Amino acid sequence: MNRLNHFLWMCRLVSPFSAREQIIADVPRPLSWEMVIAAASAHLIAPFVSPCLEEKQLLDLVPPEARTALEQLYLLNAERNAALTGQIERVSRTLNHAGIEPVWLKGAARLIEGSKWSTMRMMFDLDLWVPDAALEATNNALKADGYRIRTSNDEGGDPHGAALFHDGETARVEVHHHVVPQALARLLPNERLLECARFFDWRGLRVGVPSMGDQILNIASQDLSQMLRGMVGANRPLEFVKLCSEHGVERSVNLIRDAFREAGEAEFAEEYLALASALFGLPGEFTARALVKTFLLRVRNPRLYGLWLAYRDLRLNLEEFPLPAPHVFLEKLMRRTRGALKRRGAW
Repeated sequence: MNRLNHFLWMCRLVSPFSAREQIIADVPRPLSWEMVIAAASAHLIAPFVSPCLEEKQLLDLVPPEARTALEQLYLLNAERNAALTGQIERVSRTLNHAGIEPVWLKGAARLIEGSKWSTMRMMFDLDLWVPDAALEATNNALKADGYRIRTSNDEGGDPHGAALFHDGETARVEVHHHVVPQALARLLPNERLLECARFFDWRGLRVGVPSMGDQILNIASQDLSQMLRGMVGANRPLEFVKLCSEHGVERSVNLIRDAFREAGEAEFAEEYLALASALFGLPGEFTARALVKTFLLRVRNPRLYGLWLAYRDLRLNLEEFPLPAPHVFLEKLMRRTRGALKRRGAW
């Protein structure tokens, strides 16, 4: 069975731009639901599959056992996200009592806004931003409410402080002092975020979320740092195209191109748009192919991709291996080679 065909079909299945007729026409033959579920799970988009099958009236393609598994994956994620929404409410209340109106980022913003696909998005933490002047008060208020840093040597970094955990809550909270890494500060500066953010009453509380355009830039900027490590997955490009479908495709594409060009990352913008088009059918003509080829290599042949990634990392970090100690280089080379060859079932 063709791994790549199954993966690309799964991507089109959950895309907001794919028509039912085309999805049916592109069904892999034979169709392995085990392979579809494995690919969706590896890329953190499994909870999207069942609702998309139902929305596009394709449930008859799914055998009973696979349908039950996909439904459970969605329901479990929706239950967790409901718990996260309650946690967002409690944190917002704590901060409002301290005179702070938090701006919730990423998935938390979608939960607050009630996006129809917020129940499908997998989330591992809750991200919020406050102005520099409110950082100390924010951390003090959360710590007074029972949030703690897990390890004493965790000082956080760029663009947020150390993650805060609460024994009675579902997820860690990350308080951002910048929305994006400072190397990309021109892409989404704090001043712009605050100026464009939308503040409103939610569950009797005052909260803010970034503008739709800034949410799009934030998602894309996350994948820029991931791309540099060769670790781009399908979940953020999926979120990107869903935001584009709400914000308007042409408007979103122009936004990405203009903002990343001003930040000195015009090449990434073209690569990222091409990847979103190749995977999820983002409308438009995009000619860049380097990121697409690397991504598809990862799906088609994970062992070969692992070898490429291992050798690339070594080549980029040769200064770590002094000439008088070649055995150190060879040891790391063998370790990374063994790790790459274990990727057989990876996606």
